[in-house]
Amino acid sequence: MEDELEVLESIFEPSTIKINADRKSGLIQVPVSVPDESSNSFLKHLPPIKLKFSSFLWNNDQNKYSTIDYPETEPLKITLQSNWLNYTNNTNIKTLENHINSKIFDNDVMLYDTYEFLTEELFETVEIDLKQLEKLPEIIDFNEYELHRDFEKEEQTCGVCFTDFEGKYCLYNTDCKEHVYCKACAKQYCVTKIEERKVSIENPFPKCMWPGCEKLLLRNTKILHDLIGNKNQEKYNLILLECLMRNEDVHYCPRITCNAPTVLEDKTDITSLRCTACPFLYCTRCRQAAHNGFCKLGRNDLKKILKAYEEDDHAVIKVFEIKYGLSEFRRILDEAKSEALLDKTSKGCPSCGTRIQKNMGCNKMQCSHCNTEFCWLCGLNLRSYKDSYHHFNPLMYPNSECANKLFDGLTNHLEFEENFDEEDFAADLYALQGFI
Repeated sequence: MEDELEVLESIFEPSTIKINADRKSGLIQVPVSVPDESSNSFLKHLPPIKLKFSSFLWNNDQNKYSTIDYPETEPLKITLQSNWLNYTNNTNIKTLENHINSKIFDNDVMLYDTYEFLTEELFETVEIDLKQLEKLPEIIDFNEYELHRDFEKEEQTCGVCFTDFEGKYCLYNTDCKEHVYCKACAKQYCVTKIEERKVSIENPFPKCMWPGCEKLLLRNTKILHDLIGNKNQEKYNLILLECLMRNEDVHYCPRITCNAPTVLEDKTDITSLRCTACPFLYCTRCRQAAHNGFCKLGRNDLKKILKAYEEDDHAVIKVFEIKYGLSEFRRILDEAKSEALLDKTSKGCPSCGTRIQKNMGCNKMQCSHCNTEFCWLCGLNLRSYKDSYHHFNPLMYPNSECANKLFDGLTNHLEFEENFDEEDFAADLYALQGFI
């Protein structure tokens, strides 16, 4: 095994392979490139698969680890780890491990052959739904990072000054891949567009400099900032802010590496808006990945929004206006008011959660949805009582927090005092039976 490890160390970079001090175990980072023929997906790189190997095996008889006789008689113990491999099919890792242990143990270079198998035959062996992976921001970020690294390693020719540069001295553009420009030429062009106020919320990035090309020069605010510097970025932000004050439906991509503005033109896209600068689909309410149904995070913000509104806290209101957009903020504010009103005038059934309103009658309630009987005052499900009214009876349950409070709050139809003497309880209950 030592010979194999020495060969692998000579082949791979230190960041790819890590061998433990015992020289019997370690980890190999297996890069994953998406084959061109396998899909039309924009994804070209996926996060590496961790290939963990060990020649130790637990011996139950001796109650300790023993060393595997690899490669003479036994295969290495190999396990795979990946955060995305089982995302669309939860059996993918198991399938790969079974294949490795059953078909790759026929030779004495199991580690290299496993590495080669994962890099060349992964997509032929297991089912990987790239369309599902395209929705994950961490996958999008990794793909863009690797594509950027590929670009920087290659030699590029500027389309303006026609000088050859290393890729790291040129502008990396995810929109227009046909035309490349050095950073000096691209910076001058962008600064000129900002000075001429030729940028807006609807068109935040200048178009490609190549005559007749309708694609953008760049599609990333971070790359723009790195290109033009702080002073020019402040001018750019001021122009967009002026546009924002005139446009209520602007939302910024939640991905930190993007943060590009997008105008919400179709109200049906509230929970599924595609960023204009990257492939990410996100919800404008909770700023998470696109989804169906109501936003849980949006609901959590309702109380904060209502409190800020009632206390006239402009700083907090401004934060939520930026987070959700003006028109969406107003919708959430109206929703918060309705939610607060509902909390004041109704209570949830302790069994099914259905909101129940009380405008008359005593404090023994019955859910209109599931028929559960509960106490309006404390919310207790009364199923444990032989008779639901016993919860309010101070003679039978004197320790009940609602004892003698069956009629608390009753002001209509019958004139009862808020509290009743113990002797009058049965008579009062009898008098109320026709009412309830």
